[in-house]
Amino acid sequence: MINFLRTYSLVILGIMMSIAIIMYFTLPLGYSKTICTNCLFFYLVAVFLIAINNIKQTFITFDTVFALSYLYTNFIYPVFLYETNYNFSLFRFGFNDRYITHCTLLALIGYLAYALFRIGFFVKCTPKRERFNIKISNKLKHISICSMFLLCLLYVKNIGTDYTQVDIGSVGGYLQDICNTLILYLLFASSCNSKSIKDIFNKLGISFCVMLLITIFVQLLIGSRTFTLRIGLIVIFLYNTFIHRLHIIKFCALLFVGAFFMFSLGASRNGSDGTSISKYFFVNIGEELIINNRSLYVLTEYADTNGFSFGKSFLMNICSIIPYGNTILNNVFNLSEEDTHSGYKNTMITFKYDRTISSKEQFIGLGTNLIGDIYLSFGLFGVISLMSLLGYLIARSDNLKYQSFVWLMFYGMFFMNAIYYPRSEYFNLMRIFGWTYFLYYYLNKRNKKWKKI
Repeated sequence: MINFLRTYSLVILGIMMSIAIIMYFTLPLGYSKTICTNCLFFYLVAVFLIAINNIKQTFITFDTVFALSYLYTNFIYPVFLYETNYNFSLFRFGFNDRYITHCTLLALIGYLAYALFRIGFFVKCTPKRERFNIKISNKLKHISICSMFLLCLLYVKNIGTDYTQVDIGSVGGYLQDICNTLILYLLFASSCNSKSIKDIFNKLGISFCVMLLITIFVQLLIGSRTFTLRIGLIVIFLYNTFIHRLHIIKFCALLFVGAFFMFSLGASRNGSDGTSISKYFFVNIGEELIINNRSLYVLTEYADTNGFSFGKSFLMNICSIIPYGNTILNNVFNLSEEDTHSGYKNTMITFKYDRTISSKEQFIGLGTNLIGDIYLSFGLFGVISLMSLLGYLIARSDNLKYQSFVWLMFYGMFFMNAIYYPRSEYFNLMRIFGWTYFLYYYLNKRNKKWKKI
């Protein structure tokens, strides 16, 4: 039955992929709501196929959160907004609307490639849980507490400042990443062998927990939501994986409450000029994701007009694993941030030559899009290849997260980033995973029971 369901799913996905690719190459540029709506239908079918292949385990997976975010980032605007609210939010900065249908097909092809490999390498059983022998030292907890305290001091001076003007400098940026690394390692290490919330709390200590809450509060005060959202998701993932399975209704309720809170914070942070308001509540609550659909249109048109970067736009994230690696790279090869980062590219394409945009608006970072980031480097071939690779890695890490602490960290970090991933770069977790893995290796390599991964 299991093999039949998987085979049946793969056949359907293969047929939809073939249709999407044929339409991608044969349809002329131009907007078609019918085609975009069909793409949305195909997408929902693919999401459903992943869900039913995972139905006996848990719905609280990377796939669930990623699918919801991917829906907002690539399909809501062309189907529900373009004809009724063309200038919604950042879409007011303009784009070539002839690319809408073309890019919607591109997003569909990317997700179908992901789904094919996600289902193809899915193991439908609950593997035996190994007991991880992971070190948690008091010294490490003290370092993390001190790091969070210093980070809060840097952020406190920005309380009350316009969010676009918040500046903690390059040192502060590295301190933020160090805090992220220490916090994530301690959360993973304290949860993997625990059976209750009390066990985790005892391992982390009251000082660490209080300082973590203070850090979350301070970052919310300055209008930053990323840290809070990631910590919230990783806590949900670890609780669901090691302590108690959450019911899907409770999980959806948590997502809704979290989304509404983040939407309210964003509205108070950014204000509104009227273009960010839609008659659909589900649109307003997902504004921060929808606006990155524009990035897909802009980056795709740029790549078609100026040629692919062949990986150059990946370099900032890849080199970020080395402290100041980006600066060294740019100085040695005379590159700019615009060359090595698709988010900067999108922002510069919009603002560099448009003198009608106000000086305040030019502080806005327009962000990027997962599919647009890949397409900018390698086109359709890259979208299919790298999204297939993503599907394989998610399937493998999901299958092995109970046997390998490294794969547990890998899957958990993708889970915590699932909401932002469709609107970010393909390699945006490179630094945080690399640093956390290095910390794990350094602390545990002398352990006699440590096993080579």
